[in-house]
Amino acid sequence: MSDNVREIEIDIDACKEVIDLMRALDNLWDHPDFKKVIREGYFETFAASLVMQKAQPGLQEAAQQAGISKSIDAIGELYEYFRGVKHRGMMAQKSLADHEQTREELLAEEV
Repeated sequence: MSDNVREIEIDIDACKEVIDLMRALDNLWDHPDFKKVIREGYFETFAASLVMQKAQPGLQEAAQQAGISKSIDAIGELYEYFRGVKHRGMMAQKSLADHEQTREELLAEEV
């Protein structure tokens, strides 16, 4: 087996790992408990309460506002991580097909 085929197989394995992570997230995303705790509880209810806290007169000190902003940022970061996992997984699916085709072509050339 040539070095090129080995490199392609390493790329195939890497793509499969990214795809597995995306599929795990998809399974979680659709799970009722995840929906209740994270999607509705954290991304919606908790996020909305933080936005409301930003406007509360009793929470206008700089330290309080900074804490609320950090919590809002954390919600955005987690959501962006999930989006990134999904995006990278979709890109890996396409790359996987391309790598598998390339591997087959290289193997055919070696014969």
